[in-house]
Amino acid sequence: MPLPVVISRGGVSGGFGGSGSGGSGRPVFPSGFTGGRTHCHHVGVPRAFGSSGRWNPASQLASAAHGVIGTAPAPTAPLQVQARWRCLKRDDNNLLMSGSSNLYDPNELVGSSHVVARIPRRNRSTHGWRALAASTANPPSKTQESSSPTIRQPAGATPKGPTAPGGGFFYALDFDGVICDSEPETSASAWMACAKFWPDVFDNDAARERKEELMIKMARVRPVVETGYENMLLLRLLLEGTPVEDILDYWSVLLPETMKSWELERGDMVDFFGAERTAWMEGQPDQWLDINRVYEDVDKALAPVSGLPHCYVVTTKPQNLTIKLLKHKAMCSFPDDRVISTTVSGIPKSDILRELQQLPEAAGRTKVFVEDKLSTLLKVADVGEELDDWQLYLVEHGYVTKRDVEVAKRHPRIDVISKNEFIKLLKGEIPTPTATTTTAI
Repeated sequence: MPLPVVISRGGVSGGFGGSGSGGSGRPVFPSGFTGGRTHCHHVGVPRAFGSSGRWNPASQLASAAHGVIGTAPAPTAPLQVQARWRCLKRDDNNLLMSGSSNLYDPNELVGSSHVVARIPRRNRSTHGWRALAASTANPPSKTQESSSPTIRQPAGATPKGPTAPGGGFFYALDFDGVICDSEPETSASAWMACAKFWPDVFDNDAARERKEELMIKMARVRPVVETGYENMLLLRLLLEGTPVEDILDYWSVLLPETMKSWELERGDMVDFFGAERTAWMEGQPDQWLDINRVYEDVDKALAPVSGLPHCYVVTTKPQNLTIKLLKHKAMCSFPDDRVISTTVSGIPKSDILRELQQLPEAAGRTKVFVEDKLSTLLKVADVGEELDDWQLYLVEHGYVTKRDVEVAKRHPRIDVISKNEFIKLLKGEIPTPTATTTTAI
Protein backbone atom coordinates (compact mmCIF):
# COMPACT_ATOMS: atom_id res chain seq x y z
CA MET A 1 0.00 0.00 0.00
CA PRO A 2 1.38 3.50 -0.80
CA LEU A 3 2.75 5.25 2.26
CA PRO A 4 1.82 8.96 2.61
CA VAL A 5 4.39 11.65 3.28
CA VAL A 6 3.43 15.29 3.83
CA ILE A 7 6.15 17.89 3.45
CA SER A 8 5.69 21.54 4.35
CA ARG A 9 8.01 24.54 4.40
CA GLY A 10 8.91 23.77 8.00
CA GLY A 11 9.99 20.15 7.64
CA VAL A 12 8.95 16.58 6.99
CA SER A 13 6.36 14.48 8.78
CA GLY A 14 5.19 10.93 8.29
CA GLY A 15 7.33 8.85 5.96
CA PHE A 16 8.76 5.45 5.31
CA GLY A 17 9.60 3.66 8.52
CA GLY A 18 9.46 6.85 10.61
CA SER A 19 10.62 10.35 9.85
CA GLY A 20 14.28 9.30 9.58
CA SER A 21 17.24 11.54 10.13
CA GLY A 22 17.10 14.77 8.21
CA GLY A 23 13.31 14.65 8.56
CA SER A 24 11.53 16.86 11.04
CA GLY A 25 13.31 20.11 11.66
CA ARG A 26 15.22 20.07 8.36
CA PRO A 27 13.93 22.95 6.18
CA VAL A 28 12.55 21.64 2.94
CA PHE A 29 12.03 24.98 1.22
CA PRO A 30 14.20 28.03 1.95
CA SER A 31 12.31 31.02 3.30
CA GLY A 32 12.74 32.88 0.01
CA PHE A 33 11.60 29.99 -2.15
CA THR A 34 9.07 30.77 -4.87
CA GLY A 35 7.65 28.20 -7.24
CA GLY A 36 6.65 28.59 -10.87
CA ARG A 37 3.19 27.34 -11.77
CA THR A 38 4.22 24.47 -13.94
CA HIS A 39 4.88 20.76 -13.87
CA CYS A 40 8.45 19.92 -12.86
CA HIS A 41 10.87 17.06 -12.64
CA HIS A 42 14.16 16.95 -10.78
CA VAL A 43 16.92 14.74 -12.18
CA GLY A 44 19.42 13.69 -9.54
CA VAL A 45 18.71 13.03 -5.90
CA PRO A 46 20.39 15.52 -3.53
CA ARG A 47 19.57 15.13 0.14
CA ALA A 48 18.52 11.52 -0.37
CA PHE A 49 20.46 10.64 2.77
CA GLY A 50 20.26 12.09 6.30
CA SER A 51 23.25 12.93 8.46
CA SER A 52 23.42 9.41 9.92
CA GLY A 53 23.61 7.79 6.49
CA ARG A 54 20.07 6.41 6.58
CA TRP A 55 18.09 6.91 3.39
CA ASN A 56 15.20 9.31 3.90
CA PRO A 57 12.61 8.95 1.12
CA ALA A 58 10.62 11.94 2.38
CA SER A 59 13.69 14.14 2.06
CA GLN A 60 14.38 12.71 -1.40
CA LEU A 61 10.93 13.63 -2.62
CA ALA A 62 11.23 17.06 -1.05
CA SER A 63 14.41 17.64 -3.04
CA ALA A 64 12.64 16.56 -6.21
CA ALA A 65 9.68 18.84 -5.53
CA HIS A 66 12.08 21.73 -4.92
CA GLY A 67 13.12 21.74 -8.57
CA VAL A 68 10.23 23.84 -9.82
CA ILE A 69 10.55 25.48 -13.21
CA GLY A 70 10.55 29.26 -13.35
CA THR A 71 9.61 31.65 -10.59
CA ALA A 72 6.38 33.13 -9.32
CA PRO A 73 5.25 35.42 -6.51
CA ALA A 74 5.90 34.02 -3.05
CA PRO A 75 3.08 31.75 -1.87
CA THR A 76 0.56 33.19 0.53
CA ALA A 77 0.65 30.05 2.67
CA PRO A 78 3.25 27.32 3.30
CA LEU A 79 3.80 25.17 0.25
CA GLN A 80 2.91 21.53 0.76
CA VAL A 81 3.95 18.37 -1.00
CA GLN A 82 1.72 15.33 -0.87
CA ALA A 83 3.88 12.31 -1.69
CA ARG A 84 3.38 8.58 -1.99
CA TRP A 85 5.79 5.66 -2.27
CA ARG A 86 5.14 2.18 -3.54
CA CYS A 87 7.23 -0.90 -4.28
CA LEU A 88 7.31 -1.44 -8.05
CA LYS A 89 9.44 -4.54 -8.07
CA ARG A 90 11.42 -6.72 -5.67
CA ASP A 91 13.84 -9.63 -5.82
CA ASP A 92 16.32 -11.24 -3.45
CA ASN A 93 18.75 -8.33 -3.63
CA ASN A 94 16.85 -5.14 -4.42
CA LEU A 95 13.69 -3.16 -3.94
CA LEU A 96 12.65 -0.81 -6.76
CA MET A 97 10.66 1.96 -5.08
CA SER A 98 8.76 4.69 -6.88
CA GLY A 99 7.66 7.99 -5.45
CA SER A 100 5.47 10.77 -6.76
CA SER A 101 4.57 14.10 -5.26
CA ASN A 102 2.25 17.03 -5.95
CA LEU A 103 3.12 20.57 -4.87
CA TYR A 104 0.27 22.79 -3.64
CA ASP A 105 0.03 26.52 -2.89
CA PRO A 106 -1.97 26.06 -0.67
CA ASN A 107 -4.75 24.16 -2.46
CA GLU A 108 -3.89 24.69 -6.12
CA LEU A 109 -1.58 22.22 -7.86
CA VAL A 110 1.53 24.14 -8.99
CA GLY A 111 3.96 21.34 -9.70
CA SER A 112 4.78 17.68 -9.33
CA SER A 113 7.74 15.34 -9.42
CA HIS A 114 8.63 11.68 -9.73
CA VAL A 115 11.64 9.79 -8.39
CA VAL A 116 12.60 6.13 -8.45
CA ALA A 117 15.07 4.49 -6.06
CA ARG A 118 16.71 1.08 -6.34
CA ILE A 119 17.55 -0.09 -2.81
CA PRO A 120 19.78 -3.10 -2.05
CA ARG A 121 17.81 -5.14 0.51
CA ARG A 122 20.90 -6.36 2.31
CA ASN A 123 22.17 -2.88 3.12
CA ARG A 124 19.12 -0.77 3.77
CA SER A 125 20.54 1.37 6.59
CA THR A 126 23.93 2.48 5.24
CA HIS A 127 25.46 4.62 2.53
CA GLY A 128 25.31 1.48 0.35
CA TRP A 129 21.77 2.46 -0.62
CA ARG A 130 21.85 3.69 -4.18
CA ALA A 131 19.35 6.27 -5.31
CA LEU A 132 18.32 6.28 -8.93
CA ALA A 133 16.32 9.16 -10.36
CA ALA A 134 15.02 8.66 -13.86
CA SER A 135 12.92 10.83 -16.14
CA THR A 136 9.39 9.52 -16.57
CA ALA A 137 7.48 9.70 -19.82
CA ASN A 138 5.71 12.90 -18.85
CA PRO A 139 7.62 15.53 -16.82
CA PRO A 140 10.33 17.84 -18.23
CA SER A 141 13.77 16.31 -17.77
CA LYS A 142 15.63 19.44 -16.77
CA THR A 143 14.83 22.30 -14.45
CA GLN A 144 14.90 25.77 -15.92
CA GLU A 145 15.26 29.10 -14.18
CA SER A 146 14.38 32.62 -15.22
CA SER A 147 14.48 36.04 -13.65
CA SER A 148 10.80 36.67 -14.26
CA PRO A 149 7.66 34.58 -14.08
CA THR A 150 6.80 32.41 -17.06
CA ILE A 151 3.66 33.85 -18.64
CA ARG A 152 1.51 31.71 -20.90
CA GLN A 153 0.15 33.27 -24.05
CA PRO A 154 -3.64 33.30 -24.20
CA ALA A 155 -5.52 31.14 -26.64
CA GLY A 156 -5.46 32.74 -30.08
CA ALA A 157 -2.10 34.41 -29.55
CA THR A 158 0.83 33.97 -31.94
CA PRO A 159 2.59 30.65 -31.29
CA LYS A 160 5.67 30.71 -29.09
CA GLY A 161 8.14 29.88 -31.85
CA PRO A 162 9.38 32.33 -34.50
CA THR A 163 7.27 32.95 -37.56
CA ALA A 164 8.20 33.85 -41.10
CA PRO A 165 5.37 35.99 -42.50
CA GLY A 166 4.68 35.11 -46.09
CA GLY A 167 7.28 32.36 -46.07
CA GLY A 168 4.94 29.52 -45.17
CA PHE A 169 5.80 26.47 -43.06
CA PHE A 170 8.49 23.81 -43.10
CA TYR A 171 6.89 20.67 -41.64
CA ALA A 172 8.38 17.81 -39.64
CA LEU A 173 5.48 15.52 -38.71
CA ASP A 174 5.36 12.45 -36.52
CA PHE A 175 3.25 9.65 -37.99
CA ASP A 176 1.65 7.39 -35.35
CA GLY A 177 -0.70 9.41 -33.17
CA VAL A 178 -0.47 12.45 -35.46
CA ILE A 179 -1.46 11.17 -38.91
CA CYS A 180 -2.45 7.57 -38.23
CA ASP A 181 -4.04 5.62 -35.37
CA SER A 182 -2.01 2.41 -35.54
CA GLU A 183 -2.59 1.19 -31.98
CA PRO A 184 -4.92 -1.72 -32.96
CA GLU A 185 -2.32 -2.98 -35.44
CA THR A 186 0.69 -2.64 -33.11
CA SER A 187 -1.16 -4.42 -30.30
CA ALA A 188 -2.29 -7.24 -32.60
CA SER A 189 1.24 -7.52 -34.02
CA ALA A 190 2.63 -7.64 -30.49
CA TRP A 191 0.34 -10.57 -29.64
CA MET A 192 1.48 -12.54 -32.71
CA ALA A 193 5.13 -11.72 -32.05
CA CYS A 194 4.92 -12.63 -28.36
CA ALA A 195 3.30 -15.98 -29.15
CA LYS A 196 6.40 -16.85 -31.20
CA PHE A 197 9.03 -15.15 -29.03
CA TRP A 198 7.69 -16.45 -25.68
CA PRO A 199 5.57 -19.48 -26.66
CA ASP A 200 5.66 -20.90 -23.14
CA VAL A 201 4.06 -17.67 -21.84
CA PHE A 202 1.55 -16.83 -24.59
CA ASP A 203 0.78 -20.01 -26.51
CA ASN A 204 -1.65 -21.49 -24.01
CA ASP A 205 -5.36 -21.36 -23.22
CA ALA A 206 -4.93 -19.23 -20.05
CA ALA A 207 -3.22 -16.45 -21.99
CA ARG A 208 -5.61 -16.65 -24.93
CA GLU A 209 -8.60 -16.32 -22.61
CA ARG A 210 -7.22 -12.96 -21.46
CA LYS A 211 -6.49 -11.58 -24.95
CA GLU A 212 -9.48 -9.23 -25.12
CA GLU A 213 -8.73 -7.81 -21.65
CA LEU A 214 -5.06 -7.33 -22.55
CA MET A 215 -5.88 -5.57 -25.83
CA ILE A 216 -7.96 -3.03 -23.90
CA LYS A 217 -5.06 -2.42 -21.52
CA MET A 218 -2.62 -2.11 -24.43
CA ALA A 219 -4.68 0.78 -25.78
CA ARG A 220 -4.39 2.50 -22.39
CA VAL A 221 -0.60 2.19 -22.18
CA ARG A 222 0.02 3.17 -25.83
CA PRO A 223 1.14 6.71 -24.86
CA VAL A 224 4.43 5.39 -23.44
CA VAL A 225 5.53 3.63 -26.63
CA GLU A 226 8.36 5.25 -28.57
CA THR A 227 9.46 2.33 -30.77
CA GLY A 228 7.27 -0.58 -31.88
CA TYR A 229 9.13 -3.44 -30.19
CA GLU A 230 8.20 -1.97 -26.78
CA ASN A 231 4.67 -3.29 -27.38
CA MET A 232 5.97 -6.82 -26.88
CA LEU A 233 7.38 -5.97 -23.45
CA LEU A 234 4.23 -4.11 -22.50
CA LEU A 235 2.02 -7.03 -23.43
CA ARG A 236 4.01 -9.51 -21.35
CA LEU A 237 4.20 -7.15 -18.36
CA LEU A 238 0.43 -6.69 -18.49
CA LEU A 239 -0.10 -10.44 -18.75
CA GLU A 240 2.08 -10.92 -15.69
CA GLY A 241 0.11 -8.37 -13.68
CA THR A 242 1.95 -5.05 -13.89
CA PRO A 243 -0.64 -2.30 -13.26
CA VAL A 244 -1.48 0.07 -16.12
CA GLU A 245 -0.86 3.06 -13.83
CA ASP A 246 2.69 1.94 -13.01
CA ILE A 247 3.49 1.55 -16.70
CA LEU A 248 2.14 5.02 -17.51
CA ASP A 249 4.06 6.65 -14.67
CA TYR A 250 7.35 4.75 -14.70
CA TRP A 251 7.92 3.30 -18.16
CA SER A 252 11.25 5.08 -18.63
CA VAL A 253 12.50 3.10 -15.63
CA LEU A 254 10.63 -0.16 -16.22
CA LEU A 255 11.76 -0.44 -19.87
CA PRO A 256 15.53 -0.66 -19.23
CA GLU A 257 14.97 -2.66 -16.03
CA THR A 258 12.85 -5.20 -17.93
CA MET A 259 15.26 -5.42 -20.87
CA LYS A 260 18.08 -6.14 -18.43
CA SER A 261 16.08 -8.58 -16.30
CA TRP A 262 14.88 -10.57 -19.32
CA GLU A 263 18.33 -10.37 -21.00
CA LEU A 264 17.02 -8.77 -24.18
CA GLU A 265 18.86 -6.68 -26.80
CA ARG A 266 17.15 -3.73 -28.45
CA GLY A 267 18.37 -4.61 -31.95
CA ASP A 268 17.11 -8.18 -31.68
CA MET A 269 13.69 -7.04 -30.49
CA VAL A 270 13.41 -4.40 -33.25
CA ASP A 271 14.24 -6.99 -35.90
CA PHE A 272 11.86 -9.63 -34.53
CA PHE A 273 8.90 -7.30 -34.14
CA GLY A 274 9.55 -5.65 -37.51
CA ALA A 275 9.71 -8.99 -39.28
CA GLU A 276 6.40 -10.08 -37.74
CA ARG A 277 4.65 -6.89 -38.87
CA THR A 278 6.14 -7.08 -42.37
CA ALA A 279 5.05 -10.73 -42.72
CA TRP A 280 1.50 -9.75 -41.81
CA MET A 281 1.53 -6.77 -44.19
CA GLU A 282 2.83 -8.86 -47.10
CA GLY A 283 0.82 -12.01 -46.35
CA GLN A 284 -2.55 -10.35 -45.70
CA PRO A 285 -2.19 -6.78 -47.04
CA ASP A 286 -5.89 -5.90 -47.03
CA GLN A 287 -6.35 -7.05 -43.43
CA TRP A 288 -3.22 -5.19 -42.30
CA LEU A 289 -4.28 -1.97 -44.01
CA ASP A 290 -7.83 -2.16 -42.68
CA ILE A 291 -6.74 -2.35 -39.04
CA ASN A 292 -4.82 0.94 -39.39
CA ARG A 293 -6.85 4.15 -39.43
CA VAL A 294 -5.86 7.60 -40.66
CA TYR A 295 -7.42 10.33 -38.54
CA GLU A 296 -10.51 11.77 -40.17
CA ASP A 297 -9.87 14.74 -42.49
CA VAL A 298 -6.12 14.72 -41.72
CA ASP A 299 -5.50 12.81 -44.96
CA LYS A 300 -7.35 15.44 -46.99
CA ALA A 301 -5.28 18.26 -45.48
CA LEU A 302 -2.00 16.36 -45.75
CA ALA A 303 -2.32 15.29 -49.38
CA PRO A 304 -1.73 18.74 -50.95
CA VAL A 305 1.53 19.31 -49.01
CA SER A 306 2.85 15.73 -49.14
CA GLY A 307 4.45 16.23 -52.54
CA LEU A 308 6.13 19.52 -51.60
CA PRO A 309 9.86 19.70 -50.69
CA HIS A 310 9.19 21.38 -47.33
CA CYS A 311 7.16 18.57 -45.73
CA TYR A 312 8.81 15.59 -43.98
CA VAL A 313 7.57 12.69 -41.88
CA VAL A 314 9.90 11.88 -38.97
CA THR A 315 8.89 8.67 -37.25
CA THR A 316 10.07 5.74 -35.13
CA LYS A 317 7.92 3.46 -37.31
CA PRO A 318 9.74 1.37 -39.95
CA GLN A 319 9.93 3.27 -43.23
CA ASN A 320 8.37 0.53 -45.35
CA LEU A 321 5.27 0.37 -43.15
CA THR A 322 4.95 4.16 -43.01
CA ILE A 323 5.21 4.58 -46.77
CA LYS A 324 2.66 1.81 -47.32
CA LEU A 325 0.13 3.52 -45.05
CA LEU A 326 0.77 7.00 -46.44
CA LYS A 327 0.20 5.74 -49.98
CA HIS A 328 -2.76 3.40 -49.46
CA LYS A 329 -4.56 4.87 -46.43
CA ALA A 330 -3.75 8.61 -46.51
CA MET A 331 -3.48 8.74 -50.31
CA CYS A 332 -0.33 10.87 -50.00
CA SER A 333 2.62 10.99 -52.39
CA PHE A 334 5.61 11.39 -50.05
CA PRO A 335 8.94 10.56 -51.77
CA ASP A 336 10.83 7.86 -49.87
CA ASP A 337 13.63 10.24 -48.89
CA ARG A 338 11.16 12.48 -47.05
CA VAL A 339 9.96 9.70 -44.77
CA ILE A 340 12.67 9.49 -42.14
CA SER A 341 12.56 6.46 -39.82
CA THR A 342 14.68 6.12 -36.68
CA THR A 343 13.52 2.58 -35.85
CA VAL A 344 16.83 0.85 -36.50
CA SER A 345 19.26 3.67 -35.74
CA GLY A 346 17.54 4.95 -32.61
CA ILE A 347 18.78 8.45 -33.54
CA PRO A 348 16.96 11.08 -31.46
CA LYS A 349 14.49 13.19 -33.40
CA SER A 350 16.32 16.26 -32.14
CA ASP A 351 19.30 15.20 -34.29
CA ILE A 352 17.01 14.82 -37.30
CA LEU A 353 15.64 18.33 -36.76
CA ARG A 354 19.21 19.71 -36.67
CA GLU A 355 19.78 18.27 -40.15
CA LEU A 356 16.43 19.33 -41.57
CA GLN A 357 16.80 22.96 -40.52
CA GLN A 358 19.96 23.19 -42.63
CA LEU A 359 18.13 22.29 -45.84
CA PRO A 360 17.64 25.05 -48.42
CA GLU A 361 13.90 24.30 -48.40
CA ALA A 362 13.74 25.34 -44.74
CA ALA A 363 15.21 28.80 -45.31
CA GLY A 364 12.74 31.62 -44.71
CA ARG A 365 10.01 29.29 -43.47
CA THR A 366 8.52 28.81 -40.02
CA LYS A 367 9.75 25.39 -38.94
CA VAL A 368 7.10 23.32 -37.12
CA PHE A 369 7.52 19.96 -35.41
CA VAL A 370 4.27 18.13 -34.62
CA GLU A 371 4.28 15.23 -32.14
CA ASP A 372 1.96 13.31 -29.85
CA LYS A 373 4.77 12.16 -27.52
CA LEU A 374 5.50 14.79 -24.90
CA SER A 375 8.88 13.36 -23.89
CA THR A 376 10.14 13.82 -27.46
CA LEU A 377 9.09 17.47 -27.50
CA LEU A 378 10.71 18.03 -24.10
CA LYS A 379 14.00 16.60 -25.35
CA VAL A 380 13.91 18.98 -28.31
CA ALA A 381 13.13 21.91 -26.01
CA ASP A 382 16.01 20.92 -23.71
CA VAL A 383 18.54 21.20 -26.56
CA GLY A 384 18.35 24.98 -26.23
CA GLU A 385 19.21 27.69 -28.73
CA GLU A 386 20.31 25.32 -31.47
CA LEU A 387 16.71 24.21 -32.04
CA ASP A 388 14.94 27.38 -30.93
CA ASP A 389 13.74 28.01 -34.48
CA TRP A 390 11.33 25.08 -34.24
CA GLN A 391 7.75 25.68 -33.18
CA LEU A 392 6.71 22.66 -31.10
CA TYR A 393 3.17 21.29 -31.14
CA LEU A 394 1.56 18.49 -29.12
CA VAL A 395 -1.62 17.15 -30.75
CA GLU A 396 -4.48 16.26 -28.41
CA HIS A 397 -5.93 13.62 -30.73
CA GLY A 398 -2.88 11.36 -30.44
CA TYR A 399 -1.62 8.98 -27.77
CA VAL A 400 -1.50 11.51 -24.96
CA THR A 401 -2.59 11.46 -21.35
CA LYS A 402 -4.31 14.18 -19.37
CA ARG A 403 -1.04 14.77 -17.57
CA ASP A 404 0.81 15.18 -20.89
CA VAL A 405 -1.62 17.88 -21.96
CA GLU A 406 -1.42 19.78 -18.67
CA VAL A 407 2.39 19.65 -18.62
CA ALA A 408 2.60 20.83 -22.23
CA LYS A 409 0.22 23.73 -21.61
CA ARG A 410 2.56 25.02 -18.92
CA HIS A 411 5.74 24.65 -20.97
CA PRO A 412 7.07 27.87 -22.53
CA ARG A 413 8.06 26.17 -25.81
CA ILE A 414 5.15 23.83 -26.48
CA ASP A 415 1.65 24.54 -27.78
CA VAL A 416 -1.19 22.04 -27.47
CA ILE A 417 -3.48 21.87 -30.50
CA SER A 418 -6.60 19.92 -31.40
CA LYS A 419 -7.00 17.84 -34.54
CA ASN A 420 -8.88 20.69 -36.22
CA GLU A 421 -6.06 23.11 -35.41
CA PHE A 422 -3.54 20.62 -36.80
CA ILE A 423 -5.54 20.53 -40.02
CA LYS A 424 -5.39 24.34 -40.13
CA LEU A 425 -1.63 24.15 -39.70
CA LEU A 426 -1.35 21.81 -42.70
CA LYS A 427 -3.36 24.35 -44.69
CA GLY A 428 -0.82 27.06 -43.86
CA GLU A 429 -2.80 28.79 -41.10
CA ILE A 430 -1.41 29.61 -37.66
CA PRO A 431 -3.32 27.36 -35.23
CA THR A 432 -4.98 28.52 -32.04
CA PRO A 433 -3.38 26.75 -29.06
CA THR A 434 -5.65 25.11 -26.50
CA ALA A 435 -6.16 27.47 -23.56
CA THR A 436 -4.20 26.86 -20.36
CA THR A 437 -6.18 25.55 -17.43
CA THR A 438 -5.36 25.03 -13.78
CA THR A 439 -7.06 21.66 -13.53
CA ALA A 440 -5.16 19.29 -11.24
CA ILE A 441 -3.40 16.43 -12.99
